[in-house]
Amino acid sequence: MVRVRRLGVVAFAIAPLVFGVSSSAASARLAPSGNPHVSAAATSPRGAVPFRGAFRVTATWGATTGYTHATPAVDFALPIGTPVYAANNGFVDFTSRDPRNCNPLQHGATYALGIKWCMDHGLDGTRIRIHGDDGTFTMYVHLSAIRTGISASPASRVKVGQLIGWSGNSGISTGPHLHFSRINVAGTATIDPGILRACWSATAHNYSNLKSLRGTTVRNDGYTC
Repeated sequence: MVRVRRLGVVAFAIAPLVFGVSSSAASARLAPSGNPHVSAAATSPRGAVPFRGAFRVTATWGATTGYTHATPAVDFALPIGTPVYAANNGFVDFTSRDPRNCNPLQHGATYALGIKWCMDHGLDGTRIRIHGDDGTFTMYVHLSAIRTGISASPASRVKVGQLIGWSGNSGISTGPHLHFSRINVAGTATIDPGILRACWSATAHNYSNLKSLRGTTVRNDGYTC
């Protein structure tokens, strides 16, 4: 579940930005080759799947998904310590290291009040923002750690598939997961993350219509296909 989060320093420069909160564990079920959301040689991927392995999508956005996120974002059920990789080429322009977790279910009489309590106490978690070469930004939230050498000052240059950190349960979250989102060129709103490229062995596959992937499993074997 998700609620609107306040703006933080240079943190996200958007209004509003929404974060994922998920309590689901990783799934072992692979998306079948006949999955309508996956196609070999699909056109115009906007980035790459930001992990290796097969993990379930626990949340997306919009009415058909139960409004788990109010704005475009995807939650992947990555266990704590799972490597997270850059989805795009670009420069790191924001990082924050805060290992504290704030479970909104443990604060306030309602979930919404619990979210507000966490926000008011500045428990935003460990996260990374990358300014992509296409002008958009990608966000990686609820991390347990950021790789040494990944920084915003000086700005680290990263490439697709480069290790940038490890998943966790920091910030406003009810359980371990990776919250992934894309921000527009103006830095004012989250947008549909677009098609994400993945490798199934040496074969390229593309995940499209991410909004409809809730409850399915996304697979990526690497970045060399």
